[in-house]
Amino acid sequence: MDLLTKEQYKEIKATFRSIDTNGDGRLSVKEFKEAANKMGQNVTTKQVKEMFKLVDDNGDDYLSYKEYEKMMVEQLESQIVEQQFLEQCFAKMDVNRDGTITAKEIAKTMKISNAEADELVREGDTDGDGELTFEEFVTVYRAKTD
Repeated sequence: MDLLTKEQYKEIKATFRSIDTNGDGRLSVKEFKEAANKMGQNVTTKQVKEMFKLVDDNGDDYLSYKEYEKMMVEQLESQIVEQQFLEQCFAKMDVNRDGTITAKEIAKTMKISNAEADELVREGDTDGDGELTFEEFVTVYRAKTD
């Protein structure tokens, strides 16, 4: 399943090169941790080592470009599939196709009570209009599935 564009592959390669600060063509735990911390991800060395165990196919305690690319492609494709799924769900609930979903539409399509649907809308309705935009829907979905 190749869902990524050529531009996204170029971005993956550029990111790899920027993380590979010593230019040896592979990422160390230290390089990866420093890059993650610079991007606001407060990760520990232990967390990075655990992640490396999952993606370091040859077990050399480094990530080659191919290993890094594989990890990033899987992550990005997963995000794309989730986005498509959420768009499809939202479209099915948006019965009148006005770009928002109401509690009534949610109750009807999900076959839940009006009270349950009202609660979902209340949880996600950040602008107070009594409806959910796609972004508000995604926030509610993620809060319920995390």
